[in-house]
Amino acid sequence: MSTVDPALPSASSTAPDEPDDELDTPFKRRVALGVTLVALLGGIIGYLASDAGARESATERQAEVASVAALASQNGAAADAYEQFGDYVNALSLKRRRDIDLVGGQLLGQDAVPGAADDWEKAGGQLADLTPLLRPGAMADRPDLLWNQLFVAPNLAALRQQAAQQTAGSWGDKSNLYVGGVTLLAVAITLLGLSLTVGARIRRIFIWPSGLLVVLTMAGSAVVAIIPPASTPSAAIDAVAEGDRLAGNRDFEAATAAYSHAIALDSDYAVAYSRRGLSELLAGSPQRNTSMFVVTTATAAARQASIVDLNRALDLGGSDYTTLVNLGANYFHVPDYRRSERFSREAIALNPDLPLPWLNLTLALVGEGREAEARTTMASAIDRIKSRPTLQERGELFAAGRSTLVTAAIQTPAAEPLALSLQAQLVQTEGLLLVPKGVAAPDAAGHDLTLTVQGSTVRAQVTYSGLPEGAWVAWMVYYRTSATQDWTQRADLSLYEAPTLPAAGTAYKNVFDLGCPTGGEYRVDLYADGRRLTTATATHPQTALALTPFSDAVGGINVCRPTGWTLTAELTGSTTLLSADGERQLTVRTVPVVDPPTTDAARTSLVNAVLARLRDELDPQATVVRTAQDLFFPLVGTAHVLHVSDTADGYVWAVIGTDGVLRTVSAWYPSGDPGDLADISARIRFS
Repeated sequence: MSTVDPALPSASSTAPDEPDDELDTPFKRRVALGVTLVALLGGIIGYLASDAGARESATERQAEVASVAALASQNGAAADAYEQFGDYVNALSLKRRRDIDLVGGQLLGQDAVPGAADDWEKAGGQLADLTPLLRPGAMADRPDLLWNQLFVAPNLAALRQQAAQQTAGSWGDKSNLYVGGVTLLAVAITLLGLSLTVGARIRRIFIWPSGLLVVLTMAGSAVVAIIPPASTPSAAIDAVAEGDRLAGNRDFEAATAAYSHAIALDSDYAVAYSRRGLSELLAGSPQRNTSMFVVTTATAAARQASIVDLNRALDLGGSDYTTLVNLGANYFHVPDYRRSERFSREAIALNPDLPLPWLNLTLALVGEGREAEARTTMASAIDRIKSRPTLQERGELFAAGRSTLVTAAIQTPAAEPLALSLQAQLVQTEGLLLVPKGVAAPDAAGHDLTLTVQGSTVRAQVTYSGLPEGAWVAWMVYYRTSATQDWTQRADLSLYEAPTLPAAGTAYKNVFDLGCPTGGEYRVDLYADGRRLTTATATHPQTALALTPFSDAVGGINVCRPTGWTLTAELTGSTTLLSADGERQLTVRTVPVVDPPTTDAARTSLVNAVLARLRDELDPQATVVRTAQDLFFPLVGTAHVLHVSDTADGYVWAVIGTDGVLRTVSAWYPSGDPGDLADISARIRFS
């Protein structure tokens, strides 16, 4: 039998509920408490992440609803606009019939149909309630203003959708930051757990980092919770919408002020900076009222202000296509070709189908002297220009490319040969589109090009040779207000034709500038078959007049109104300018002749009868002092200089064109003192 010494412990002598030092120590209790607190903090942050995610989803739904509302509003505005435009066109046709009878009665002495003018007026009046275009007010005969007004609501809805999307993105960012905090806390818990598996001496290697992670997460989460999500004030959105309306009305100064108000309400509103950057550029451009799609010139101050605002928009996340395109263009003119290339490439990455960034990239590459890339890029730009849907847009893009290549050659003289070559490529491409049947003229030559400028007319004279029958030529006319400005070329000053001329001789070309220039310089490049033959420049005589273009497109009348003069054009085909002192008056009228004369004798007889009637309008006692053949672009007609009274003289002019339209000019002024009438008359154009 064996015995057991009671002094020796046995396996069965240890009580099962005795504490184990390895499982229950003050350190481990503290770790357990720390893990619990960290887990609790993680739960709170997780809840905040979930709440931010829910708010993101709710705001995104609001943005989607706003997007649908904006699209519906846009479709409704477009339908309303086209309906009102249709009513306006119908009423215009009735008004034109009335005006033809009234103007015809003034010039020819009788209505085409007795009483018809009243009938046409009554018929047109019945449509006046259909659109404000037909009623007295700011929108009368202004479809552009009506269009902008109708699209205020859709634009506002789109801006609100963008703002809601930005707010949703901000909630998403908060949610992601909270999730990041939860991840850091999970790492902290892992480190605390690992600290239990090592000795006391190296526990701090795990404890201190885990504590630091917890502190950083708490601080970061507090900051995220305190900072509100991005939210654009409603008043700032309204201000941008108003700025867009004003910019659409081409009141760029007022538009800039509206965008500035939006920025004052929200200094982080990227859209406001982007829109102001464009508005500032247009406000400082001589092309502000003549170009619809592309502007190539602006003052240095306007470009710098635009660059600052557009870069601010980028800093705030507004890296949209328009901002990038405008930065690419602005940096070319500074010039900073590296930045121009960068932003142009970024714009192309967003939308490679539009031609403007390709043109801007070509210009930057020309400035950098990278010929092969510039030629390839220009080919891409031309392909996209040719695909644009409207003739006016294509014309402005071709003209913009040519004029900015002139700027590139001036900024970087070494690039001039490449710039001239690319210019010729643009001329050749557009020429083949506009004169597709023109024949080649490889031996054409031109020299001794001279320019004469009077009023709004540039007269070119050139000696040429080697021009076969059917060959096409192009007159590229550039203008700048002063020697410090960039040359610009408007689409209407790009003239292509296949004239009927001898193979050699002297050619003349009259070009009319609808922009009412009051000084500056003209440059004319003559091309044949896409090759530049010669070039010349001329100074435009400076005038003190401040002129505003006016066009009666239906009546085919273009005039320049001096500041302070009253313009009356209640009848289509009849425009009257009256000086501020009431001492000088100019009236321009056009009317189609119902049964135009077919012989020279009959045409002369009718013109003389019209001149007599115009003379009687001024004064039945007026006498003819002198008879002349005068030009009012582009027609030469018979003119009578009149002695009206002891204190007044007068002038009447008339012609019947081959199109059967009678055109007249009449004026009266103090004896021997026509004043500005001579300059104003030199700016009349019939179309």
